[in-house]
Amino acid sequence: PVVPADAARRYEPDYAVDPATGAGVVVYQRSTGGIDTIWAQRLAADGARVGVEIQVDPGADGDTQSFPKVVVAPGGAFAVSWREGSIIRLQRFSATGGERGGGVPAGGVDIGAVLSSPIPPAYDLAMNAAGEFVMVWGRQTFGQASRLFARRFDAAGASSGEFVVASLAPPPPGGFAGQYLDPSVAIADSGAAVVVFHQTTGGGPRVRATRIGAPTDPLAPVTAIAEADFNSDLDPEIFMDAAGNAVVVWERQNVPTANRSSLWVREFAPNLTPPDGESLVAQNLDLAG
Repeated sequence: PVVPADAARRYEPDYAVDPATGAGVVVYQRSTGGIDTIWAQRLAADGARVGVEIQVDPGADGDTQSFPKVVVAPGGAFAVSWREGSIIRLQRFSATGGERGGGVPAGGVDIGAVLSSPIPPAYDLAMNAAGEFVMVWGRQTFGQASRLFARRFDAAGASSGEFVVASLAPPPPGGFAGQYLDPSVAIADSGAAVVVFHQTTGGGPRVRATRIGAPTDPLAPVTAIAEADFNSDLDPEIFMDAAGNAVVVWERQNVPTANRSSLWVREFAPNLTPPDGESLVAQNLDLAG
């Protein structure tokens, strides 16, 4: 096992690998006495545990911590994010598991409020080979526009603060303007970053993407990912190489059989131009079971 065999319940894992060595870090919720906290375990390339479990969050206030995510830089330094109620927190660690200060104080830093009651959580984190990383999250206040925010960090953990990367118009009185959900972000070695997400509308969910610039840049265009604008595309994931070439994978619910699904993939150049059309990966997946 990658974690100790004891009475504590461990679940909601996330895992990231050092691209230089194959070693990794797994993070998870650990439930003891009805309180959930966030822990990390370093792993060798062969999966063997390195050192002891690391408690990521301070756990001093008794609040439940949830939905951890981890990113690892070449050399083994890593960063962990998690939710505490409606707040996203972040903590950086050295390759040996020690907390790092700099731009992010020990015990985590508040990133911002997330979209109301997102299940799964509406945020994501990505890191490049230089150790720079970017976080994205959704936020919506009742009666206001749904927006996606980002925050960039340099390799030392310093950040210039949050900024908007996509925004919907506010809903009309008694109407529905849609939401941004399930963002997935990737960052190239140059620092160029792209976030994909599904946007709910009156006609159903659609997969979209936009580039993340600097905090002072104007909003980049929001681009449709699917070849045709289906109203049943959701849950996208983006993967990016060092040069910024990307692959996006998403789910398409079959209509009218809503409990069956297919997986699709499409490649994109760094400027979000697709060289080819979308491709079917798998079909007739039974979601009911």
